[in-house]
Amino acid sequence: MFDWRHITGVTVGEKMPHTQLDKVKRFVAARSPAISAFYCLIFGVRNEHFAAPQNRNAMRHGSLTPAPRLAGALSYIGAVVVALLLASCARSGPKSSITIDRQMWVDDIDGSVTAIAQNRHGDLGIAGYRAAAWAVSTDDQGKVLWKYEEPVDEALAREHPNATTSEFHGVVPLANGNFLLCGHKGRAFRSTALVMIIDRTGHVVEQRMGFLEGDPGHTSSSVMRCFRWDDGVALFGWATDGSKGGPWIIKLDENGVKQWQRILAPDTPVSDPIEVANHSLVTSSFDINSFNLSLARMNNKGEVVVTGAPLKTYNHNVLRWSAPSTGIAVITYNDAGTAQLHSFNDRLEQGEKPKPLEYFNAEQGFGYQLADHSLLLFGQREDKGAAIGWTGKDGKLLATIPLPQKLNSITLGDAIPLSENRFVAVACQSGFGSPTRGLFLSWITLK
Repeated sequence: MFDWRHITGVTVGEKMPHTQLDKVKRFVAARSPAISAFYCLIFGVRNEHFAAPQNRNAMRHGSLTPAPRLAGALSYIGAVVVALLLASCARSGPKSSITIDRQMWVDDIDGSVTAIAQNRHGDLGIAGYRAAAWAVSTDDQGKVLWKYEEPVDEALAREHPNATTSEFHGVVPLANGNFLLCGHKGRAFRSTALVMIIDRTGHVVEQRMGFLEGDPGHTSSSVMRCFRWDDGVALFGWATDGSKGGPWIIKLDENGVKQWQRILAPDTPVSDPIEVANHSLVTSSFDINSFNLSLARMNNKGEVVVTGAPLKTYNHNVLRWSAPSTGIAVITYNDAGTAQLHSFNDRLEQGEKPKPLEYFNAEQGFGYQLADHSLLLFGQREDKGAAIGWTGKDGKLLATIPLPQKLNSITLGDAIPLSENRFVAVACQSGFGSPTRGLFLSWITLK
């Protein structure tokens, strides 16, 4: 057996410099005595602290034969191998995971969840509908603060038993902590756009109904989405006269006061609006006949300034950002069950080849692209129960987790980031085939 420092060419009595091999040895020894002992046995290396006193003296006086060059070389190679193995282990790191930290159940609410948001006080606002529109607010721990249910229009319900009489399609926090809800009242093709503001006690502060100013020809209007945009709120809607129609956009300030409106061209993409870093909006549309996905970018006046080339896809997810970014990411799915990630710059051009993704079924769900370019997807597992998948930036699945099946059937409605690695997701029992009705809130952490 040969002394470590003698092999490296340094006399035992001298101060040892911090060579790379010494760093490797100290790294191994500090983490596991067993590994250190294994290293010494395999490669024949001994620290001076374990050398016999006579050997240390002999080495000082030069009476101990130096290590044979071959043995020293083998030991050096062994040290390098260990260093590479340790570096590989360090790069791989601990196994990634998704954990459910807490879950809360809210009784007597069912139907479809359309949106969740958080105000500056930490309260959560949740919007949805079944026979009529409803909204719920909880504190940051899931304790219910208030519930609101829009009364069912009984005359309309008798005329159209399977139709909703009102719907909420979104919820947005205002600067003062109130929640703005958007949607419509009435049935399809005879609906009226609806905006409602509810304070922290559940009191309806304001309700607005009507059509766009200066467009009396429309007989039906609805707010399809409302969301935070720049320093205020945006409403995306649709209006029609029964035979033709088109989308519109209204901009509100941070307190919900109207600033401007714009009627858009009929073919303007208005689905899945994503705000990017320069406060422009990227929107999309999907043609179910041609299977073409189209992207457009609007400036902060609602004007379309860039359109992207159509993208052929069987299904897709336009990914939200957990933090503002200049680009946009889209997952496309084909009918063979494979998925690809497409990245677009601010000119809506693909800067690199599409990246294959390990498949996770979020075709009917939604997802986020995180700051490290990994993906958090909200979808389904094989038995159709709700599940969450985390995909690394290399396209490989890092972790998946199913939602506990307290319900017969459960679908994820929406989710928002609370921090870089924490999210809250909301699911709603559809009510079909189950006596259990309610909302299911899940706080999750990525590790």
